[in-house]
Amino acid sequence: MKIIKEDGLKVLVSVSLPYADIADKVKQKLTEVSQNAKLSGFRPGKVPLDLIKQNYGAAVLKEVADEAIKEAFLKEAIEEKIHLAGLLSMQEKELEFDKELSYEIEYEIYPKVEAKVPTNSDIEIFTSSISDKDLDITIEEMRQRLTKHEDTIIGIEAKDEHVAIVSYTATTNDADAHKFNAESTPVDLSGNYPSADFIGAIKGMRAEEDKTFVANVEVQGTPTESGEQGAQEPQEPQEREVTFNLKLEKLQRKILPELNEEFFKQYGVTGGEKEFRERVKSNMDFELQRALNRIKYKTVSDEIVKANPSLEAPETQVIREASRMRDAAIKAWAQMMGNQKPVDAD
Repeated sequence: MKIIKEDGLKVLVSVSLPYADIADKVKQKLTEVSQNAKLSGFRPGKVPLDLIKQNYGAAVLKEVADEAIKEAFLKEAIEEKIHLAGLLSMQEKELEFDKELSYEIEYEIYPKVEAKVPTNSDIEIFTSSISDKDLDITIEEMRQRLTKHEDTIIGIEAKDEHVAIVSYTATTNDADAHKFNAESTPVDLSGNYPSADFIGAIKGMRAEEDKTFVANVEVQGTPTESGEQGAQEPQEPQEREVTFNLKLEKLQRKILPELNEEFFKQYGVTGGEKEFRERVKSNMDFELQRALNRIKYKTVSDEIVKANPSLEAPETQVIREASRMRDAAIKAWAQMMGNQKPVDAD
């Protein structure tokens, strides 16, 4: 491996490999191709190897050579203790049968720095612990997740303690006139989702009643094209004035499970309430420690970056992280949409 050019964290090298190192693999691959190759005048598996090489040789040679060169490069990078951040490109320069292979590979390395490590006095380390109140709140949330619903008698007015099952069509009162709808969607009237206006309009209604009203709610914008292979970028939700045509299909009351043996068994506990609380607290302690470690890692990393302003980030790592964040944002947008269904404009 010979260095051609170095530019910051980017390094361009030439890598060579004797053809003899891949000759057997090339022949083996050509033989495999011949088993299924279809050439006029020959039955599958009966095409002479010379014709296979003539028709498929270039592609086979490149496939085998690419893999061999990459393996040779990575092996030497390990031996030379190169702090490889990622490969940028790999381009063949000499690629012919029975001749030495020659490639140019551009890669990035992690920056070599004598990092200034901040003193302990520069870093604020957070600590926390799980209290009995925290434990009680978590157990109550666990009960809420196993809440059952029971239909109420028709004629009862919707109140805080109810869950309303609604269907609606809605249109934003702006130039976009964005339309969306929902069918048989549960709405917890004890909360404020999707907005206090929306919840307030439902309260007082009765089952099988229809109502048209205006409420301010957050509406997810239509995703825009990112320009990368037709991918769509999510837009931030914005509060908009929306007209709803809503039908309250039915009201349900919430039935919370009791803290008993049946409840504990659903979480894999058979030793009663004491064991259940100990198990929950143990899990909470574990998650808290993970969260504190993440905060500590970020805090220390930020301080190191501040103390070393000239640190340069490898482009391959930046692209990888940007891609990860973009995918996470799109996934979050999809989950946020829930069961809202867009309706084509008339």
